[in-house]
Amino acid sequence: MSSIVSTDVQDAVYAVSAEILPAFSGSSPVEFTPFDEEDEDRASLETRAVNHVAAKNGAYMALGTAIKDIMLFGGGAIKVVWEERKEVEYATSQGVPFEMLPYVMQAAEGEQIDIVEGELDEESGTAVLTSRRYRKSSKPRLDAIPPEELLVSADATSCDLDKARFLAHLRPVSRTELIELGIDREMVESLSETSSFSRRLTDKTDPRRSLETGHPSTEFIDVCESYYKVDFDGDGIAELRRVLTAGGSNGTDQLLRNEPWDQQPFCAGVGYLGTYDWQGVSLFDRLRDIQDTKTDMVRAVRDTTKRAMRQTRGLIIGDANEDDAQTSQMGGNIRCRTAAGVFPIPGDDIPPQAFSLIQYLDQMRSDKGGGAVDMTSGAQALGQGGDWSLERMMSAVEQLNAYVAKNICETLVKTMWSKLHSLLRQYQQEPLTLPGSTGWSETRAADWPMREDLELATGMSVGERGRRAGALNSVIQQQDADAEKGLNGILFDLDSAYQARVDLAQLAGLPNPQQYFLNPKSDASQQAQQQQAEAAQQQQAMAQQQQQEQMQFQHNLLLGVEQLKADNRQAIAELQEEGRNQRAEMENLLSMFGEKVNLAELEQKADADESQAEIDRLQAVTGSVVALRGAQ
Repeated sequence: MSSIVSTDVQDAVYAVSAEILPAFSGSSPVEFTPFDEEDEDRASLETRAVNHVAAKNGAYMALGTAIKDIMLFGGGAIKVVWEERKEVEYATSQGVPFEMLPYVMQAAEGEQIDIVEGELDEESGTAVLTSRRYRKSSKPRLDAIPPEELLVSADATSCDLDKARFLAHLRPVSRTELIELGIDREMVESLSETSSFSRRLTDKTDPRRSLETGHPSTEFIDVCESYYKVDFDGDGIAELRRVLTAGGSNGTDQLLRNEPWDQQPFCAGVGYLGTYDWQGVSLFDRLRDIQDTKTDMVRAVRDTTKRAMRQTRGLIIGDANEDDAQTSQMGGNIRCRTAAGVFPIPGDDIPPQAFSLIQYLDQMRSDKGGGAVDMTSGAQALGQGGDWSLERMMSAVEQLNAYVAKNICETLVKTMWSKLHSLLRQYQQEPLTLPGSTGWSETRAADWPMREDLELATGMSVGERGRRAGALNSVIQQQDADAEKGLNGILFDLDSAYQARVDLAQLAGLPNPQQYFLNPKSDASQQAQQQQAEAAQQQQAMAQQQQQEQMQFQHNLLLGVEQLKADNRQAIAELQEEGRNQRAEMENLLSMFGEKVNLAELEQKADADESQAEIDRLQAVTGSVVALRGAQ
């Protein structure tokens, strides 16, 4: 018989955990709801502060362990406490001058320094000291609790453990840890290793309970940290008390602490809701029958295949050599007298229905486990250009895991963040320094108001986050296109554009996405917006001034042109008048010239007449003279 075991449960647990855990590892799994519009900035700052503290103090590892407990046992629990410890630290200082010894021995507030040993060197004036420093550490602690260590009253019907009448955390604790937590040393040293609670839980073994250590200070003893709701003060109303007990020296439990308490520290979560029980249905319960059946089928197929590979042979006695048949190896020879001396005996074939049944079991595993185990091939096909129907099929398969993530967030994560917020308000004295979009900012947790309303930002699978990221990318691109069209302030504003970018970075899992963008409501952004507005106003004023100057220039130019036209018209009129005057003068001159010409002609004529007359006279005289001479 084969020893092979199908690992469907293990594969499904790891696959589902890997798919839903990123939903809780983002920068802001939950967000505190503001009271009003004026409270938005403060609520956002508190959200960042609580997320920062949670990530710094092991929230991821606690959630990862609790989710595996949810998958395997139906419920997981995380303990959120404010822990104060007394820690010891040794340090050796060499070559310390004598005058510096008071400063070396100076202890800070809440610390204590003792000199364990020291050597003085008189010649060099220095000392070698070994000091022991006691300091008190105070910080929140988030730890996943093994299911066998958490005791819940049987009448608890909800995973909201605040409603439970009795809660207890039974765990092995070293004597050193008890002293660090402030328990009296003599009392701790008198405690026995087991308690009445641990004797009742004989089936819940822990290797730490049987571990032998080399020193009594590191021995583990069973400590029960209980939270009762009981009327201790006699007013008729049950109040919450914290009771710490451990194994006493006389076989009974020793009371270490009994004090009133404000809230119990346990947060329980479920992935598949049960019926009136603080624990739900586990993935192991959903897949156990499938794994058992598949194990039987795979074993049968494997055994049948092995038998088929080692085929049974028949021998005819006296015809085949029996020694050769018994000792021959694969590929060896068997001596036979005739060809029929050795013949194969048919074995059982694997029925096709066996493989069909295995495929059916795999399909059932996908349906019950959310399909995370079988999504690798589909994701590869989609990444290589798969069609829309394949994407829709993957989305439908992811819905069950999204449902699991939503349940875990509602029952476990939401309670964790609420309790951590309350612890910070009560115990955090120093200001918290946080990175943000405007640089580093500080907030005092003691000034925070009590908040009970939280908004979930998780519960989405990886595929859902990818689809939402794609939608946000489209929104941002559309906003950029609308901004180029001048629709900023009409279809969207700076706040919506900022929120879209922060949500996109948050879906990508970036821690503190606000540090990559400047909040439009911040002082720096408001100052930059004011500067841009002033610059825009200055540009608008300069444009208006330029426009007015251009209009004035055009007006002056038009006036100049009109004046030029008027001057030209006047000049033309003057020229025309001057031309007319000149023409008149010319006409006068012409007329005068004409008269002078006539006079000259007359004078000329007169002169000509006189000359002719004189000529005629002279001729007459001459003729007379000639006549007289001729007559003579």
